[in-house]
Amino acid sequence: MEKKYEQIEKLWEQVEKWLITQEEFEKEKTKILWWNSSNEDTYSYKWWLNSDSFIKRAFAVVWYNFIWTLIFYLIVLIIVLVVVGIIWLFLNIK
Repeated sequence: MEKKYEQIEKLWEQVEKWLITQEEFEKEKTKILWWNSSNEDTYSYKWWLNSDSFIKRAFAVVWYNFIWTLIFYLIVLIIVLVVVGIIWLFLNIK
């Protein structure tokens, strides 16, 4: 974000020196603030859920949901197998 504000300050200096008009300044400032021309995420924490890209965030939600669901059902399966194993052992004791 600091890089963007530095670019805006440089633009404002051009306005003060009469190199560009106020309208051009506003137009360029909007581009700097709202458009990510470098195709890099603006966040320093570069995980998918904090990305500027909607597609990246959507896939992150889907995959995180899939992974946690898989982990949950594996834990449930292990618990069920242990319980069934213990019951089977007690039923087969003579």
